Amino acid sequence: MEEDSYKILSKGETRLPAAGEKDDLTAVLNRAKTNYRWLEFDSAKRDLHQKLDQIGKSGMSPEESMQLVPSYLLLSTIYQVSGDEAKAEGVLETVARLSPELSLNEKEYSPRVRELYEQALVKVKKGKLGSIKVSTSGKAVVYWNGNYKGESPLTL
Repeated sequence: MEEDSYKILSKGETRLPAAGEKDDLTAVLNRAKTNYRWLEFDSAKRDLHQKLDQIGKSGMSPEESMQLVPSYLLLSTIYQVSGDEAKAEGVLETVARLSPELSLNEKEYSPRVRELYEQALVKVKKGKLGSIKVSTSGKAVVYWNGNYKGESPLTL
Protein backbone atom coordinates (compact mmCIF):
# COMPACT_ATOMS: atom_id res chain seq x y z
CA MET A 1 0.00 0.00 0.00
CA GLU A 2 1.38 3.39 -1.03
CA GLU A 3 1.40 6.19 1.52
CA ASP A 4 0.47 9.75 0.71
CA SER A 5 2.87 12.43 1.82
CA TYR A 6 1.94 15.99 2.55
CA LYS A 7 3.92 19.11 3.18
CA ILE A 8 2.57 21.44 5.79
CA LEU A 9 2.90 25.01 4.58
CA SER A 10 3.56 27.92 6.87
CA LYS A 11 1.29 30.93 6.98
CA GLY A 12 3.95 32.88 5.05
CA GLU A 13 4.23 30.26 2.33
CA THR A 14 0.51 30.37 1.65
CA ARG A 15 0.22 34.16 1.59
CA LEU A 16 0.36 35.63 -1.90
CA PRO A 17 -0.55 39.16 -2.93
CA ALA A 18 -4.23 39.41 -3.88
CA ALA A 19 -5.17 40.52 -7.37
CA GLY A 20 -4.44 44.21 -7.69
CA GLU A 21 -2.56 44.31 -4.38
CA LYS A 22 0.75 46.11 -4.49
CA ASP A 23 3.78 43.98 -3.72
CA ASP A 24 6.02 46.92 -2.90
CA LEU A 25 8.74 46.85 -0.28
CA THR A 26 6.34 47.90 2.48
CA ALA A 27 4.05 44.93 1.75
CA VAL A 28 7.01 42.55 1.53
CA LEU A 29 8.45 43.92 4.78
CA ASN A 30 5.12 43.43 6.56
CA ARG A 31 4.85 39.88 5.22
CA ALA A 32 8.45 39.17 6.31
CA LYS A 33 7.69 40.51 9.80
CA THR A 34 4.74 38.14 10.03
CA ASN A 35 6.92 35.25 8.89
CA TYR A 36 9.56 36.24 11.44
CA ARG A 37 6.99 36.25 14.25
CA TRP A 38 5.86 32.79 13.14
CA LEU A 39 9.54 31.70 13.20
CA GLU A 40 9.43 31.18 9.44
CA PHE A 41 12.92 32.62 8.96
CA ASP A 42 13.58 31.04 5.55
CA SER A 43 10.36 32.49 4.11
CA ALA A 44 11.13 35.91 5.54
CA LYS A 45 14.70 35.87 4.20
CA ARG A 46 13.55 34.67 0.77
CA ASP A 47 10.89 37.39 0.45
CA LEU A 48 13.24 40.17 1.57
CA HIS A 49 16.11 39.01 -0.65
CA GLN A 50 13.86 38.72 -3.70
CA LYS A 51 12.45 42.21 -3.25
CA LEU A 52 15.79 43.84 -2.36
CA ASP A 53 17.41 42.17 -5.40
CA GLN A 54 14.55 43.39 -7.60
CA ILE A 55 14.98 46.93 -6.25
CA GLY A 56 18.73 46.72 -6.89
CA LYS A 57 18.06 45.90 -10.54
CA SER A 58 15.16 48.22 -11.27
CA GLY A 59 15.28 51.02 -8.70
CA MET A 60 12.70 51.98 -6.11
CA SER A 61 9.99 54.46 -5.41
CA PRO A 62 10.46 57.17 -2.76
CA GLU A 63 7.98 55.27 -0.56
CA GLU A 64 10.08 52.11 -0.83
CA SER A 65 13.27 54.00 0.03
CA MET A 66 11.78 54.75 3.46
CA GLN A 67 11.46 50.99 4.09
CA LEU A 68 14.94 50.07 2.91
CA VAL A 69 16.74 50.35 6.28
CA PRO A 70 13.96 48.56 8.24
CA SER A 71 14.06 45.76 5.65
CA TYR A 72 17.81 45.33 6.01
CA LEU A 73 17.51 45.49 9.81
CA LEU A 74 14.92 42.71 9.81
CA LEU A 75 17.07 40.65 7.46
CA SER A 76 20.12 41.06 9.70
CA THR A 77 18.08 40.11 12.78
CA ILE A 78 16.87 36.97 11.03
CA TYR A 79 20.43 36.03 10.11
CA GLN A 80 21.58 36.62 13.69
CA VAL A 81 18.84 34.51 15.30
CA SER A 82 19.48 31.82 12.68
CA GLY A 83 23.11 31.66 13.81
CA ASP A 84 24.72 33.29 10.77
CA GLU A 85 26.37 36.30 12.38
CA ALA A 86 28.74 36.88 9.47
CA LYS A 87 25.81 37.49 7.12
CA ALA A 88 24.04 39.53 9.80
CA GLU A 89 27.07 41.80 10.10
CA GLY A 90 27.37 42.08 6.31
CA VAL A 91 23.76 43.24 6.07
CA LEU A 92 24.33 45.63 8.96
CA GLU A 93 27.24 47.15 7.04
CA THR A 94 24.70 48.04 4.35
CA VAL A 95 22.51 49.64 7.04
CA ALA A 96 25.53 51.61 8.32
CA ARG A 97 26.23 52.90 4.81
CA LEU A 98 22.61 53.88 4.23
CA SER A 99 22.03 55.45 7.64
CA PRO A 100 25.27 56.03 9.57
CA GLU A 101 23.52 58.21 12.16
CA LEU A 102 21.13 55.39 13.12
CA SER A 103 21.05 54.19 16.72
CA LEU A 104 19.36 50.84 17.37
CA ASN A 105 16.71 50.88 20.07
CA GLU A 106 17.42 48.42 22.88
CA LYS A 107 13.71 47.58 23.14
CA GLU A 108 13.54 46.48 19.51
CA TYR A 109 16.96 44.90 18.95
CA SER A 110 18.85 42.32 20.95
CA PRO A 111 22.16 43.24 22.56
CA ARG A 112 23.95 41.02 20.03
CA VAL A 113 22.35 42.71 17.00
CA ARG A 114 23.23 46.12 18.45
CA GLU A 115 26.81 44.94 19.03
CA LEU A 116 27.08 43.63 15.46
CA TYR A 117 25.72 46.94 14.18
CA GLU A 118 28.36 48.87 16.14
CA GLN A 119 31.06 46.63 14.64
CA ALA A 120 29.63 47.18 11.16
CA LEU A 121 29.49 50.93 11.75
CA VAL A 122 33.18 51.00 12.71
CA LYS A 123 34.08 49.05 9.54
CA VAL A 124 32.07 51.38 7.34
CA LYS A 125 33.48 54.53 8.93
CA LYS A 126 37.02 53.22 8.37
CA GLY A 127 36.23 52.78 4.68
CA LYS A 128 36.90 55.36 2.01
CA LEU A 129 34.40 58.15 1.73
CA GLY A 130 33.31 59.54 -1.59
CA SER A 131 30.93 62.09 -2.96
CA ILE A 132 28.23 62.21 -5.55
CA LYS A 133 27.39 65.14 -7.78
CA VAL A 134 23.81 65.56 -8.90
CA SER A 135 23.25 67.73 -11.94
CA THR A 136 20.20 68.02 -14.14
CA SER A 137 19.12 70.17 -17.06
CA GLY A 138 16.67 71.96 -14.74
CA LYS A 139 16.06 72.14 -11.03
CA ALA A 140 15.33 68.80 -9.35
CA VAL A 141 14.58 67.91 -5.74
CA VAL A 142 17.26 65.57 -4.37
CA TYR A 143 16.62 62.84 -1.80
CA TRP A 144 19.34 60.54 -0.46
CA ASN A 145 18.20 57.42 1.39
CA GLY A 146 14.76 58.96 1.73
CA ASN A 147 16.08 62.20 3.25
CA TYR A 148 15.68 65.57 1.55
CA LYS A 149 19.10 67.03 0.65
CA GLY A 150 18.23 70.04 -1.50
CA GLU A 151 17.89 70.95 -5.19
CA SER A 152 20.23 70.20 -8.05
CA PRO A 153 22.93 70.98 -8.87
CA LEU A 154 24.23 69.51 -5.62
CA THR A 155 27.27 67.60 -4.36
CA LEU A 156 26.77 65.20 -1.49
